[in-house]
Amino acid sequence: FAACFYNHPEIAKILLEQNASSALTYRGASPLIAAIANGSMECLKVLVDMKADSTSTYKGDSPLAFAKSEGKDEVIRFLTENNIQ
Repeated sequence: FAACFYNHPEIAKILLEQNASSALTYRGASPLIAAIANGSMECLKVLVDMKADSTSTYKGDSPLAFAKSEGKDEVIRFLTENNIQ
């Protein structure tokens, strides 16, 4: 979570390569949600490339719905292009 929350894609990649769980959450937010919240395209790309969990919800919203609620247009396009709801 923290690697994506603070926009450190290289650390996120290392953690995922070492089998860190991408499904773990902090206060209900997964690494994917953290990357969306901060508009971290680099972390989003790492998470998608590494097949991180993309099914988690945050306060009932899917990743795509959360991105829409945050007004993150570039993130919305990326999620849509990668078939992440």
